[in-house]
Amino acid sequence: MDIGVVFQSPADLFVQGRCKDEISFSLRCRGVGYDKANSMAVRAAEELGIAHLLDRRSRDLSGGEKQLVAIASSLAVKPRVLIMDEPSSQLDPRGRRRFQNGIERIGRIHPDITIIQIEQRLDCLRFCDQVAVLDGGKIVHKGPSSKVLMGDLERFSLKEDPMVGAYRKAVERGFHDGSGVRRGLLRTMGDALRGKLPPVEHRGRSGSLSLDLEDVYYRYPGSGGGIRGLNLSLKGIRSLALMGPNGSGKSTLGKTIASLITPDRGTVMVNGKVFYLFQEPSNMFFSETVEDELGGLDAEKIGLLELLELSDLTEREPQLLSQGEKQRLAMVLALTSGSDLLVLDEPFRSLDGVMIRKVKGLLREASTSPHIIITNDPEAASSADRMLIMKGGRIVGDGSPQDLLSDPHMMKVLNWPMYGASVIARRSGMGSGGSYHQIKLALDKGVKA
Repeated sequence: MDIGVVFQSPADLFVQGRCKDEISFSLRCRGVGYDKANSMAVRAAEELGIAHLLDRRSRDLSGGEKQLVAIASSLAVKPRVLIMDEPSSQLDPRGRRRFQNGIERIGRIHPDITIIQIEQRLDCLRFCDQVAVLDGGKIVHKGPSSKVLMGDLERFSLKEDPMVGAYRKAVERGFHDGSGVRRGLLRTMGDALRGKLPPVEHRGRSGSLSLDLEDVYYRYPGSGGGIRGLNLSLKGIRSLALMGPNGSGKSTLGKTIASLITPDRGTVMVNGKVFYLFQEPSNMFFSETVEDELGGLDAEKIGLLELLELSDLTEREPQLLSQGEKQRLAMVLALTSGSDLLVLDEPFRSLDGVMIRKVKGLLREASTSPHIIITNDPEAASSADRMLIMKGGRIVGDGSPQDLLSDPHMMKVLNWPMYGASVIARRSGMGSGGSYHQIKLALDKGVKA
């Protein structure tokens, strides 16, 4: 049986240079001629809306762009069974829609293909025929997606997902016709909710971020990607959220701040030592055991390992851990690095809902260094002191999460049709019983269809 696989870490699939060659490589391995393989690669890229990436070098892509290229590579061979391990974990909302639309087209054209998605994001499973929930290695809940996803899933450690409840309530109230959000929804919700989100409270404030960028410019060779003439001064805040669509320059800016990239021009001034947590945690591990990776164990490290459920893995090889375990180990490395600033690139990727809450709690602790969270998820960004939104290598939004998440224009930039408003609804105390009740109360409090 011909089985296609999309790994949780897309870089594991890359062996070529250009993206077109990455996509066509598996076809050529199956004996498809070079020209035909390239033609099929172009078709797969067009189905996912990433034809503009075909001539880019894969190593210069953002994490989300790499994910889309890996998905196109597997789709191109039209396997009988396609298994995808968290294929949307690094995609922004537009990328997820492209991905889902491509999967649906493949399903219509080739109904004999069985597609299996391994996911923690509930909204990505709305179009699946069947959903099975695993707990402790066993299937504990299964059935049609419409029934499973709208049921009580809080007892399973799944990611908080206001979008699922928002989707159902929006359909009920006439804001959504089942295929697209009605024009004006976000504006009416944003107007109703703006100003209701209280400021974030940290447990003490030991230290604050000090960062200055002046006319910083970096361009990846052979592409238009990078950052363009950034000017930024950050002082006196403890946490910064950096958001933007895939390829907007978020990770590039983070690596520039951490001196992993030398800008083509401009100056970067950071007060102190910077620790960078890579989007792909495997890039951070070089030792034979978890204990060696941490440089030995002390009370602080042992406590963190216990909290993040890693204490039984100290003799394991880091590269053989699961993706979620790697992510948690990387967080322990960051928190015990003694750095003056932590730059955390998608730190909640591959974590379930319970672990996300634990890591958020750790970042709010007084002992934690000031940090920058690079993310596509407004839920992860909403607890920061300040937020920047990037697009096309530039900063297009700068302010508090309260203001930016309720700004219709900014949420359009982020490709979140109504997620931001639902996050605000929950954190403003409009609901307390899960995302369905939160968005219901938000919509019932004066927001009219």
